[in-house]
Formats: sequence, structure tokens, C-alpha cells
Amino acid sequence: MNIFNDLLIEKMLKKLKLEDLISAINIIDNFLTEEQFDEYFYKFENILKKAIDNYAFDFSVTEYCENKNIDRLIKKNSDGKINKNEIYSTISGWIDEEVYSDIQYYLILVYF
Repeated sequence: MNIFNDLLIEKMLKKLKLEDLISAINIIDNFLTEEQFDEYFYKFENILKKAIDNYAFDFSVTEYCENKNIDRLIKKNSDGKINKNEIYSTISGWIDEEVYSDIQYYLILVYF
């Protein structure tokens, strides 16, 4: 008896956040034959791509900035006048690096 069906797996996986999705795919992989996994590979890949997009979109800038020393950044970029563009650019760069690093980490979990 095959407990897996395409619709059930897709519905289940689409509801998971990136890190939980990776765990679920790894668990499912333990129950699939190589042929079955090959059948599901593109479904997994598409669901992972959407989860990555959602991860980047849902990234909490506020929470991230609470963990950084923003006051020091503001003081560094204000010589009597606050340089908002420089501050924004610096924070944006930090966030880009953080999201990229997180996604790389999660993808390593999938492929190894």
C-alpha cells in the first residue's frame, strides 16, 4: 500500500515554512525509493523555490534590526545631519547578506 499521493504531499509541503519544509522533505526521502524520489523531485524543487521566496518576503526586518547596533550605525553616519540613504543602504546590505546566508544554510540541509 502506498501512503503517498501527489496531492496530499503537495498540500502538506506547501503549508510549511522553509526550515520545516526541508525537514519534511528529508523525512519523506527516507520512505521513498529512488524512483519515487525522482518522480517527486520537481515537485519538491518547485515547492522549495516558493518557500525560499516566502522566506525572503517574510523576513522580519524589525526583529533583525533589534539584534544589530543601529544606534552606532546612526552615529557613524551623522555628522550633524543624519545620512538616511547611507543608513538604509547599510541595513539593506546586512539584510541581503543575512537572508542569502540563511537560504544557503537551508539548501545545504536539503542536498546533504
